[in-house]
Amino acid sequence: MAVQQGRYVASVIANRVAGKAHTRRFRYRSRGTLATVGRAYGVVTVGKMRLTGFFAWVAWLFFHIFFLIGYRNRFIVMFQWALAYFSFKRTARVILMENLSVSPTHREKLSKT
Repeated sequence: MAVQQGRYVASVIANRVAGKAHTRRFRYRSRGTLATVGRAYGVVTVGKMRLTGFFAWVAWLFFHIFFLIGYRNRFIVMFQWALAYFSFKRTARVILMENLSVSPTHREKLSKT
């Protein structure tokens, strides 16, 4: 939706700069829904087609990689996702500041994760 809105606003601005009247109203056109529900399980809905399970998850991966800008970004993201998938490790990390008041026991537990 944001991409469609961005294109619409860009056309409105371009027409105003050119001194043209912009009479076309914004109309959202759904391209479908892609979501991951869990490890190797996804949901895809495009029009009347509905797909769930592993193949929906692969479709979600493909479309997210496809819309990344640049070959290098695609490769890095694919590599990171594959590493996380096969190593069963979470990729999100929390950054804690040194001066936060955390008990020594809890700090030790956090440093091990």
